[in-house]
Amino acid sequence: KYPIVTINLLSHQTIVDPPNGKLEAIVEGGNETCIFQWEDVAGPLLPPESYNSPIADRLVAGTFTVVVTLKESGCVVTESAIIHDMTD
Repeated sequence: KYPIVTINLLSHQTIVDPPNGKLEAIVEGGNETCIFQWEDVAGPLLPPESYNSPIADRLVAGTFTVVVTLKESGCVVTESAIIHDMTD
């Protein structure tokens, strides 16, 4: 059974420097250890060690995807969310 992954928007980008967009991945179902990787349209966010938890912060406006891999089974589930630019 695949878990359900949802993303909570914790903050849109409201200031330019430093960016303050923030997302949180919620995994429901299953008891396996999860590995998180956050990506944008260019690929994995760098440095990867800063974006390997359920929460991704310091994000600019854009579309972001979390890739959740279940460690034991190797099952991969993805979900995306949009952060809007609210700096105007």
